[in-house]
Amino acid sequence: MSSGHFAVSTSSIESLYATAHWLMQSERYADAACVFRAMMIGRPEDERGWLGLGGCHELLGDKELALDLYETARTIAAPAPRCELARAKLLISRGEWRAAEDALLDAIAIAPVESSEEISELAQRILGTP
Repeated sequence: MSSGHFAVSTSSIESLYATAHWLMQSERYADAACVFRAMMIGRPEDERGWLGLGGCHELLGDKELALDLYETARTIAAPAPRCELARAKLLISRGEWRAAEDALLDAIAIAPVESSEEISELAQRILGTP
């Protein structure tokens, strides 16, 4: 194809996601990261892949890379409110409260209408507000 992209079926992406999720549940984070990477090659706009890949790297102790992955999702998988929430949690763990608050506000602002209440509730829980 001239665009540099190739077609990947929805069922293939779902299979990759299910496999990566299972690997994470089995605490095989490096293996899961490989599968999430394959998923991202086929469907880079899928926020779940960025979230999973970032989560794997967090669990592997590479929090800086995880933060970079969550931030990358802002442009490639936009909107990516769940990646913004993950980014906020990571920033909080580093004591970067102002940046975390900005990430939470971004999550609320970009959440699709059907999930905006859920995102708002999660953001409030992370900030510790009722």
